[in-house]
Amino acid sequence: MLLATDVSEQRNLEKQVQSREEDHARQMAAMRRLLAGGPQVFVAFRRRGRQRITRCLEIVGPSVRNLHSAEIDELFRHVHTIQGRGEGARHARPGSREREARGRAR
Repeated sequence: MLLATDVSEQRNLEKQVQSREEDHARQMAAMRRLLAGGPQVFVAFRRRGRQRITRCLEIVGPSVRNLHSAEIDELFRHVHTIQGRGEGARHARPGSREREARGRAR
């Protein structure tokens, strides 16, 4: 007699937990680096993040239109910089990292 247990769901959950822990550790390390630089570094960090988001909104504009490839490239550069530096953490929608990870997995 053979008894088998499907542990794939458990492994998926363990991977998600590990990924979130790694994300949290990266975010905390970035915050420690930011705060170690003093208040002027933090103020500059916030200003740059706002500038990047403002520029993205300018590119997209108030009405629906086709974007040029150069505009799309610029949007991607800003978004990746914001993600990498954590500048948009306050502006990101809840669950966006999870949705992005699911999109990459497909």
